[in-house]
Amino acid sequence: MGGGVAMTSVFDPSLPIERAPTPPSSWYTDPDFFELEGETLLRDTWQFVAREDQLREPGDFVSGRLLDAPWVVVRGEDRELR
Repeated sequence: MGGGVAMTSVFDPSLPIERAPTPPSSWYTDPDFFELEGETLLRDTWQFVAREDQLREPGDFVSGRLLDAPWVVVRGEDRELR
């Protein structure tokens, strides 16, 4: 986690939104910050992976990876999404 945590020290959550600066561009490109986001935000929360209209017919599926975990969503023969 290391470097990502140190990067958050420049952020002051107590500032009113109208005075708050935008996050540093490094927050969007730094691998350490991505690792921090993965450990604190992404791993244990729902993530959008597809629209329902992309999985209209039984057998339609989408797949990918989030961090180190593969995922798949499929429309079953009973038309339920899994």
